Parts: sequence; structure tokens; C-alpha cells
Amino acid sequence: MIQKAFIITTLILGTVLSTAQSKINMEGKSFTGFITSLCVETTLPDPCAGHTDEMELHFKKDVVEIVSVRYKCNKTHRKSVFSKWRWLSGNQIKVEKLNYENQPFISGNILYVKNNQLIGKHGSGFTQDFTFEPMTKKRK
Repeated sequence: MIQKAFIITTLILGTVLSTAQSKINMEGKSFTGFITSLCVETTLPDPCAGHTDEMELHFKKDVVEIVSVRYKCNKTHRKSVFSKWRWLSGNQIKVEKLNYENQPFISGNILYVKNNQLIGKHGSGFTQDFTFEPMTKKRK
């Protein structure tokens, strides 16, 4: 009986420890990903006829800074919001408010950590999943 209890306790602790080890420390990490682009055909070249949107995610202890970046007219426009985040089971991160143009765009606001990337399954209005790569340099 004591041997069975020991085995069960060992299995439970092993499972808890392996789950904890699979969660990497996100604090201080930053990621960037392409969201969408729009190109408008014009008769004459016009750099303001379209735009490209990217998103940066800057993780702090319990909060993530979400920076929407729009490249248009040879200028960069940045808008920041903050949202709480937390680990779910395994390799999943839940961000409370992860919006693009004030609308949710990633299914369930859940990001999957895979191969040092964050993957978001697309929600309605998009046809492809989103990949956020680690940022290689600090932003100014």
C-alpha cells in the first residue's frame, strides 16, 4: 500500500514538474509578427495608397504591451495598449485583450509557444495563422 502511494505521488510530482519546466520565462521577451497589408492600385505611383500592419508583443511579469505598428506614406505609426496575460496548460498563453483594429483576431486570444515562436490560430476575418518571431534588437 505504501509503495502504491509512493508511486502515485511520484507520478503526480513528475507531471507537475515537467509542466512547469515546459513553461519558459516570458518576462522581458519581445516578439513581432506580420498581421496584414493593403495595396491599392493607382494610375501614378503613390506611397500612401496602401499600408502594412505588424504587431509587437512585449511581455512583462503579468502584463503584455501590445504595439500595433502601421507603415504608411513612408512613415511608421505606433499605438500601444496593455493587457494581462497568463499561462494555460502546457505551452499556451492566454492574453485577455489581443485585438487588431479593436476586434479579436486570434481564436480565443490564445498563443501557442512552439520552437521559440508564438503561434496564434486565426479567428474570423482572416485565413492564415499568425507567427510572432522573437525580436532581435531592442526598440527605441
